[in-house]
Amino acid sequence: MIHVTNEQCHHFINDKLSVLLRQQFEDHIYTCDDCLTLYMCATQNEEAYLPVIENEALFIEETMKLIMIEKKEVPLSFGKKKKWYENTIAYYSIAAGITLMLMTTGIFDQLINQISNMTTTNNQSSISESLLNKTVNVIDALDPNKEGGK
Repeated sequence: MIHVTNEQCHHFINDKLSVLLRQQFEDHIYTCDDCLTLYMCATQNEEAYLPVIENEALFIEETMKLIMIEKKEVPLSFGKKKKWYENTIAYYSIAAGITLMLMTTGIFDQLINQISNMTTTNNQSSISESLLNKTVNVIDALDPNKEGGK
């Protein structure tokens, strides 16, 4: 949407825009500071034309009653009780139980022994290390300074 005009602000305030244009207007003034400022000025100008509330206490009471009626109609999802398996403590309890079971069966000890056996049997040099040693030996054989100081 291109920047809003003063006329569009007045139509928005007086609820004369279509639903689509209202949504576009709202989205635009949320992102554009200049248009938001224009809208705020327009609301101050329109304030003089708004109806005067004679009995403010009665107006507030009626508004609160309407809010309470709407609140009863909307079902609240956060009031539902979670199932036991949706609770975080259930996951921690299950994980702790499995860990204790594995510890008592000795799985962790066997795993550590297997890892240590693998490291002791792998004392052979790697292919890249043996290749590097052979390359160094070839370079040393070709270097005339190492054979006798020639």
